[in-house]
Amino acid sequence: MRAILVLLAISVFAFADAFDDGMAAAYRGNLQEAVRHLTQALEQNPSNADAYLLRGNLYKALGDRAKAIADFTQAIKFDPHNVESYFNHGVLYAEIG
Repeated sequence: MRAILVLLAISVFAFADAFDDGMAAAYRGNLQEAVRHLTQALEQNPSNADAYLLRGNLYKALGDRAKAIADFTQAIKFDPHNVESYFNHGVLYAEIG
């Protein structure tokens, strides 16, 4: 039981580190690095709406609308009350017509 708790704690800290590293890279303006970190965070916790939302914003900034829409869709799926996900999703659909 103790070993399971240790592994769980390690995975939680690893996720937090990958997410935080992604946010820090985005803040520094290194968008590709931020995407890599957020992808790692999502591999560790595929239901994290905040990671999808942030990565979607990064894809949008990088000009990859298809990946941005896919991430905003996932963010809405995992947190249907987050208005920012709907807004960004709608803006991209309006841009592509």
